[in-house]
This record gives sequence, C-alpha cells and structure tokens, in this order.
Amino acid sequence: MIRNDAAPLRRCGRYAILLLLAAVGARADGLDPLTSALSKTQPLVDLRLRWETLTQAGFARDAQTLLLRSRLGFRTGALFDTTLLAEASLLSPLVDDYNSGLNRRTGYPSISDPENYELHRLQLENTSLPDTDLLVGRQRVALDDQRFVGASNWRMNENTLDSARIINSSIPGLTMDLTWFDRFHRRTSEASSKLGPLTGDGYLANLRYDTPWGRLTAFDYLLSFNETTTQSSQTAGARLVGERAVGTVDLAYIASWAAQEDYANNPVRYREDYTYVQLKGTVHGYSLSLGTERLGGNGTIGLSTPMASFHSWDGWAGVFTTTPVNGLLNKYLALGYSTKAAGSLPAFLTAVTYYDFHSTRLDLHYGSEVDLQLQASWQHLSALLELADYASADAPTTHSSRSLFLEVDYILPDRR
Repeated sequence: MIRNDAAPLRRCGRYAILLLLAAVGARADGLDPLTSALSKTQPLVDLRLRWETLTQAGFARDAQTLLLRSRLGFRTGALFDTTLLAEASLLSPLVDDYNSGLNRRTGYPSISDPENYELHRLQLENTSLPDTDLLVGRQRVALDDQRFVGASNWRMNENTLDSARIINSSIPGLTMDLTWFDRFHRRTSEASSKLGPLTGDGYLANLRYDTPWGRLTAFDYLLSFNETTTQSSQTAGARLVGERAVGTVDLAYIASWAAQEDYANNPVRYREDYTYVQLKGTVHGYSLSLGTERLGGNGTIGLSTPMASFHSWDGWAGVFTTTPVNGLLNKYLALGYSTKAAGSLPAFLTAVTYYDFHSTRLDLHYGSEVDLQLQASWQHLSALLELADYASADAPTTHSSRSLFLEVDYILPDRR
C-alpha cells in the first residue's frame, strides 16, 4: 500500500483552517454565510474500471491488470467568494500481473499504474477580484493541448501541482494564466524517490488571445527540479488553433513552435526546437487528420516534456514518453467518425490512426504504430475500447508491443 507523506497535506490544510478562522472572525454573524457555503457543498465522484493487457518483445509473459480508481471529494459553496475543494484518489489493483515500477514484478512488462492512496487535490479558489480566479494548494493544471503541461489523465494516477495560480480575463479576448509551483506530483506515486514527486521552483506563463484566425497562445515554462536535474528547462513558444468552413468541410488547423534550452541546475547545455502542425477536415461526422510533430535531439539529450499528458501524443502504446537522444519526427494520418448523443442514444466515436516514427538526426527509422478506438458515452457513463500496436524497426531504441484497453468510467460533473 502506497501512502502520501504528511507534510504537503498539512501545508495545504493550513489554508483551509485559515479561511474558516477568517470567516468566523470577520463578522459576528459569520455562522450564517458559513452554513450557507456548507449547504451548497457538491460531491465529486470520478470512478474508472480498466482492464489492460500488454505484450512486449523481450518478455516471456504478458502483463495484465484490472484496476479500480476512485476519486472522491467535495467542493463547498462560496464563503466570501472563496470555495474549498478536497479530493482523494484511491487506486486498487484487482489483478496485478504487471510491473508497476514498485511491486518488484520485473518479469512482466511495465504499466506505470502503481497501487496508490493519496490526497489528490486540496485547493482554495477565490473570485473576489473582477474577472480573476486565484487558486492555491494542490491542484490540477492543464495548459492548451497539454504537450508541455498536462494532467496526464489517461493513466490512473494524475499529475498535480502544489502551487499558486492566477487567471485573469479583464482585457477583452485576452486570458493571462500564471502559475508558480514548488512540488510536482507525478502520475506514478508519492512514496518512492524513483517514481514520486519532484521538488523545485517552477513558473508557468500562458497568454491566450482570440483573433479572427483562431486562438493565439504565447507561453514560457521554467522548470527546475532537484531530483531530476537534466529535466530542468526553459521552453518558450507560440501556438495557433483555428477552424474555418470551406464549403461543406469544417477545416481545423493547429500550428505550434517552441524553443527549449537548459535552465537553472541542469548540468547539460543544449538548445532544441519543437514544431507541430495538424490539419483536420470533417464532413457529416467523418474526419480525416494529417499531422507531423518534431522534437529535437542532439545525440546527447532530447527535448524534455516531463509534465506532458503523454497518451495524447506519439501513439497510445506509450513508446516515446521520453524523447530519444537523436530526436523524434512523427508523421500520422487519422480517420474517424463521431455522432452526438440524442435522447436515449449515446454519443459514439470510432477512429483509426497510423504513425510513422523517425529520428531528427542520423535518419533512423524507429518504427510505426496503428491505433484503433471505439468509444460510447451517455450522461455520466462512458465505455472505451482501444488497441495500440507498435512495430519496432530499431530494436536498440524501441521494442515492439501491443496494448489492449477496455474501460468503463462514471463521472459526476463538477457543477460550479
């Protein structure tokens, strides 16, 4: 059983105690607004049951898991424009024939979902300033497409930050999103120095402006980690996301660019670029997407994305959660079909994606991957079937693998 260290919990808990003391002391009849806030408390429920199997070259046995993840918590009503959110995350393996990174079952392929029982979120949110959200505590932070900063919600444990965050939209069309954090709780576990949280000062600046051509974003992310110094970096860039109707076709487009270099205590000196372009055409629910993504590498180190939501990028097999030292060039094509929910009929999505992976230097061919997806959702329930089949063409760098996922989710929405 994996448990949190108590220090972060005590630190976040102090904010909640101070809020209640301030509320009671602010006015003699403070019990009335406090009672009102508590009476408007809403439950948070997020349940997921997933069966996953993984076949990987080099292992005689297949990994197999049946995992139940429960996120349970609450959000209070507003007390002097401030709400309190608290949420626990409980991950229980019902079948554990896999290497979690902590269970010492190294004869199986790795699935990075260790058993875990933790304080997932504990945050205060204040909206007393016009067009401004102030958030402090342990919270989820997901920026843009989550390529550099994401929650990594695909895996059963999620990324969170012990942080202070301000979001301001007082200028029409412009959203300023600024975060400082000193503890990055990775999606793996709190109890291991190998898989647990990273400490250090981090600064996330994200500015979003709505233009006639789409949403334009400028960002600058400064990460300094004490435990993994080679992941300390500064990444600055821009992103444009838009959509246009071209006859009967809805054409969506995305273009991103970023430059990354070593920062703070990183002992390796480097500078690498990132580019991403995607075009997607949709007609009557049918879609075709073409895209390419490039992450640089100089032969010693590859572009670093330790806070990304990896499942959304470079194939669902999860082969490239770390950029190879010779870089990564990914070209892909996706076909899909989706319908919206109508009455008693659920929303439906099916998709197939083909990826081809190369290096950005030395002209290496890493391999290719085919992903298949079927998903249905209705009200609070969703069901998902995914297959990820990766074929390696460069065994020293990657290994062939095949993953199958079957999942059911129940989510009670957070109604604010």
